[in-house]
Amino acid sequence: MEFEVQRSSKSMVLTGRVPQLFSSGPRGYLGVNFKAADDPRRVLVTGIARGGPADKAGLMQGDLIEVQRINGKEVEVSMPIRCLLPQLRQEDTVKLRVIRKGDELTALVTLGERPHQ
Repeated sequence: MEFEVQRSSKSMVLTGRVPQLFSSGPRGYLGVNFKAADDPRRVLVTGIARGGPADKAGLMQGDLIEVQRINGKEVEVSMPIRCLLPQLRQEDTVKLRVIRKGDELTALVTLGERPHQ
């Protein structure tokens, strides 16, 4: 994928090694609806799926979220979160920076399987 090539290319220049941020397997499910925020690394949560991973982690409508770590590895390159989320897989663990009403929080979310419609 173009995203992964660009990400790998930039990281190789900076660190000399290819990053292993993403696991293999079925696409992960966070359980949020979101829209773009002013900062491309963040999104504004516009809805939460009841009982989904984001709900279980305590995310709320109105939160601004930004990915900090994936499976314990820091996300080094600034990248739009809306491009990052579709790359994640079930069972990936994501550390999120959450901004809620001016307060900064941290949430750890293990992605799940999208419920069948």
